[in-house]
Amino acid sequence: MMTKYYLSRALFAIILAALMAAFGLIWWGAALIGLAIFAGFVVVGRSGRYVVDPKGGAAPMRRDELGQEINRRAGLSGFVTLILGLGALTIYYGGIAHSSVPVNLLEALLVLGLLAYILTDYRLRKM
Repeated sequence: MMTKYYLSRALFAIILAALMAAFGLIWWGAALIGLAIFAGFVVVGRSGRYVVDPKGGAAPMRRDELGQEINRRAGLSGFVTLILGLGALTIYYGGIAHSSVPVNLLEALLVLGLLAYILTDYRLRKM
C-alpha cells in the first residue's frame, strides 16, 4: 500500500547521501545520515500522525481535520510560550538590568517554546 512512498523516500535519501559524499563528507557518514533520513520517513509513515490515502502514490499521507486542529493548538501554545518569555526578558533586561540579553537565555527560550509545542502536541494526540 505504501510501497511507492517508501521507494520514493529511499531514492530521496540516497540522493541526499550521495550529494553529501560528493561535497566532502566521508562516505560512511553520508550513508549513516541517509539511513537516518530514511528511518525518519518510515517513522512518519507509521506514526499515525497522518491519514494514509493509497491513491496518493508517492505522497499518500494527508492530514485530517483533527490533526490540523492539534497542530494549530500546539503551534499556538509554543508561540505564546515564546512571546511571554521574550516579553519577560525584554522587561527585565530593558527596564531593570539595563543590559543586553545573553544569547544563552534566548537559546533556552527557543528550546522552551519548542518543548511547549512538542508536549502540547503529544498531550492532545493522547486524548
